[in-house]
Amino acid sequence: MIARVVTKRDDARLASFVSAAAAVFLLLVLADDAFRLALFRPPVSAMFLTIAVAMAVAGVGPWLAWSRRSGRAVQIRCANGVLKAGRLRITAGDVRAVSVAHAARGSSVAVEHGKRVTFFEVERAEDAARIAETLAAGRAPTSEVVVVWSPRAFAIIQMVVSAAAVIAAPLYYLAATHGSFSSDILPDQKALCGLIGVVSAELSFLFLVIRQIWPNQAVALGGRSAWEVHASLHRERAAAQAEVQPASAGEHVRIGGLGRGDEDVGAWLARIDAIPTEQHAYRGDALKKDVLWDALGDATAAVDTRMAAARVLRRRYGEEEGALVRVVDDPDVRLRVEAALEEHDDAERRIESLGPLFRARRLL
Repeated sequence: MIARVVTKRDDARLASFVSAAAAVFLLLVLADDAFRLALFRPPVSAMFLTIAVAMAVAGVGPWLAWSRRSGRAVQIRCANGVLKAGRLRITAGDVRAVSVAHAARGSSVAVEHGKRVTFFEVERAEDAARIAETLAAGRAPTSEVVVVWSPRAFAIIQMVVSAAAVIAAPLYYLAATHGSFSSDILPDQKALCGLIGVVSAELSFLFLVIRQIWPNQAVALGGRSAWEVHASLHRERAAAQAEVQPASAGEHVRIGGLGRGDEDVGAWLARIDAIPTEQHAYRGDALKKDVLWDALGDATAAVDTRMAAARVLRRRYGEEEGALVRVVDDPDVRLRVEAALEEHDDAERRIESLGPLFRARRLL
């Protein structure tokens, strides 16, 4: 089966490098000023500008962490209590908990193994059940994965100190180059803004390091990663205490055995192509054109059923491809319907390349 593997990995290499460089430079400047080491001897105005830029860079640095918005589509193999997904290998004996949460489209399988939680994003409930059954063959994992809440406290503090460093930078430069404005409360604005900027820059880097080390912390500050979307989905399921069984997919429209079940894509397409037309059907109205059209246009029907209905209508009844595609409003489903209308080998390759359709929330 094809699934997307979602792990807790944010790319903070650029953010760490930029923040560390700025923080180290400001520490050297502070040490040079405190102990009169004479490490820096550029023109005074240029030095003030360099320090201000370093403060601003230290504040901006943590925002350069990149968050993964989607998982990796890989081939999943499940057999004898072992799941293999690319380089990832999980045995049932290492699994502490497994749970399945159904989303607006597709299902999310959460696997707690060791100190990690990995999510598998699949399109069909049957695939989710197969993964869960494979990994439940070990030490009887619990039905609910303990998905650790990703606390935002460190991220909020990071945002505050980053903003302080960015704001302090121009104020320091203005006070240093244009003189301090007179005030009985703040007698030395240059020193004060400089101290705020340096301390904020160091704290910003410190919190960036802590958030990379702390388990289940999101390093990226902008937007939510795919991992957090899945974690939120499982938290909502646990809070509602309403576990949806994988068999619920059967409540959607499944006519004439059009659903894939446990078949691979090639075998499924071959079976669909062998389905007789309405004139040769012997079981009620299962393959009548109007029923197939209804299934294709039903937004609540399983995606594979809609794909199969479109393929039967096109290949067995000669319906126009454009008309079949226009019935589908959802762009992601439309891509898969278009793929299902191609010739067998091309359809198989394209469907597998598209990967599973997963959407945590319904489109408005």
